[in-house]
Parts: sequence; structure tokens; C-alpha cells
Amino acid sequence: MNNIQESIDVIKEKITRSVVIFDLETTDSDVNSAEVVQFSGLRINPDGTSKTLNFTCRPSKDINKGATDVHGISNDAVKDRPAFKSFSGEIQTLFEDADAAGYNLRRFDVKI
Repeated sequence: MNNIQESIDVIKEKITRSVVIFDLETTDSDVNSAEVVQFSGLRINPDGTSKTLNFTCRPSKDINKGATDVHGISNDAVKDRPAFKSFSGEIQTLFEDADAAGYNLRRFDVKI
């Protein structure tokens, strides 16, 4: 069994409502101006089923060097990708009737 499935098995025993664990990579670290360049999410349902959503997208502004140094995603890597808004339906479905979890969500990711 892989680590993800083991984690899902542990989590499903502790939840009564679906939970989405997600993380963003962005153009910079300023919560007021950053834009998403990568979204990774895992939805775990109480019955143990799961769904993932992972994508890169093209921001409307350049990714700064400091951000690229952290996450490794360059402007070149996303120049031909769709914009973040093109994934809005999939994101809405992933989060529908679910709680959110992840590292640094309150301070950064949820605000973005």
C-alpha cells in the first residue's frame, strides 16, 4: 500500500464530513498580489473514496524569481497553460460540501 492510501485510510476513520487537503504555489508571497500557478488538492470522503485535482496554470503576471526558486515553476513552464479561472468548475466540485485542510491556509492559501 502506498503512503497516500495509508493516509486516506487513517483520515477516513476520523471524519464525518469530506475534507479537501490542498496547497497552492503562487507568483510571489504577497497575499495581496499573488496569483496561483499550481493547485494540488486531495478530497477524502468519510467512505474512504478520494479524488485529486492537480494542475498548473498561467497567471496574468510574471512569477518572481524568489517564488520560482522555492517551487521550481518558471514563467516558461506555464506560458501555454490555461488561466486559473478555467479550472473554477473543477475546484468548486472538489470543495463542494467539504471542509478545507492544509498548511498555512488561513494566512495565505485561502486568501489567495
